[in-house]
Amino acid sequence: MSEQERTRPGGAPPSDTIEVDVTIHGSHVRISVPRGATLSDLIAEIDRQHPLGRVTDYTVMLNDREIKFENGQLKENPLITENSTLSLLRRIIGGK
Repeated sequence: MSEQERTRPGGAPPSDTIEVDVTIHGSHVRISVPRGATLSDLIAEIDRQHPLGRVTDYTVMLNDREIKFENGQLKENPLITENSTLSLLRRIIGGK
């Protein structure tokens, strides 16, 4: 990363935290996590502030990309390196 990329406009140093806009089944919250946190770290922080229950009951979309589960765990656990958006949509289960 170049020196120019490491500083914000106006010469301020980059923040050590990342702001993530989170939508939990239609409700919007903003969560801060340390730069370089993983998606599972972010989900743990969301669950701490806004209890989710079983996260496997949700469709997880990070920056418009679906992250799937396998055996109850995230198949991918990307690093959060920039301000991001996360959508958690409760899956509709059941029916005929």
